[in-house]
Amino acid sequence: AACANLEGPVSSTYRWKNVVEQAFEFVLWLKAPQANWDRIEALVLTHHP
Repeated sequence: AACANLEGPVSSTYRWKNVVEQAFEFVLWLKAPQANWDRIEALVLTHHP
């Protein structure tokens, strides 16, 4: 990543296994040149299918 921003904690509400959950989480924004997109996408899909 060329730049990273960390925000939080933020309050998140989401459905998990048919139950509405609430949690405090952090948001991580990663920025990189568009030319790197294919490599970044492949890396993410390998580690988080």
